[in-house]
Amino acid sequence: MIENEFMMVSVLCQTYNHEQYISECLQSIVAQKVNFRYEILVHDDASTDNTANIIRKFEREYPDLIKPIYQEVNQWSLGNKVFSGIQLPRCTGKYIAICEGDDYWTDPLKLQKQVDILEGNENIGLVYAKARVYLQSKCKYADDLFGEYRASLNEMIFKGNAIPTLTAMFRREIAVAFRQEFSQKKGWKMGDYPLWLYIFGKYEVAFEDEVIGVYRMLENSASHLSSCKRNIRFSRNYFEIAYFFADYFGLNKSVYHHIKQSYFSYVVRLCIQKQYKQHVISRYLRRFYREKGPKILCLRVISMFGCGRFVLRYLYKH
Repeated sequence: MIENEFMMVSVLCQTYNHEQYISECLQSIVAQKVNFRYEILVHDDASTDNTANIIRKFEREYPDLIKPIYQEVNQWSLGNKVFSGIQLPRCTGKYIAICEGDDYWTDPLKLQKQVDILEGNENIGLVYAKARVYLQSKCKYADDLFGEYRASLNEMIFKGNAIPTLTAMFRREIAVAFRQEFSQKKGWKMGDYPLWLYIFGKYEVAFEDEVIGVYRMLENSASHLSSCKRNIRFSRNYFEIAYFFADYFGLNKSVYHHIKQSYFSYVVRLCIQKQYKQHVISRYLRRFYREKGPKILCLRVISMFGCGRFVLRYLYKH
């Protein structure tokens, strides 16, 4: 590796109380086989377990690679955006890859393959692949893989987010432009999905049809909350983001109709799976029907999921 060679990739690793997983994560990053310089920007968000000490051990062993921040106060609880507000400004790489502290890569050529793709076509803004899903609460892998091909922005909205963040690599200049344009946007509870939609709307995207990492699904992670109510609020935000970018890029009005139906379907299905009481489901139905859902969508969802007589009674009363 050449001493004065410019930085090609910045790998971002956000972690909090990941002492069981952080070693596997960092080891998979430092084990990458590349012909360019890369840096590992670790952000420990004031972990209360042994996570910071494990990071310090890696820092001593790989001082040229690992550049950590050890927070004394949890930034997430303060409402600060770790990716756009703390990590992105200190990136020096031409490209950015992300591997959260509880995930890890299984392909030692992950970075090299993706840099080759991006270097080979300047019109490509993002490249991603597949990941295995490890169900931590059950201590086993899920039957299905996470990650599949999406041909367009419409598909990203119609079929949903299919990009495992740990498999992605994108151009830093895109992330900077995204941050500048949407830095004042409040209320987005996820950082990756809005960025993916933005990239799909402006650039070509490449998909590697291979598994290159493991996505660890934790019971109380941001996207898999144990509380049904919190899960619904999080998912509502997901559909609001889809609405925002459908409008931002001027998509066909049929997309809005689809987003409404998808959100309504998800809420009803989740409530039934969690055996929510009837008055709780009715509250979500009422809110959705008042704000977005025409009655025909409600009836269609009922036919799909068999929501019960109480839903029918509610709909025909309103």
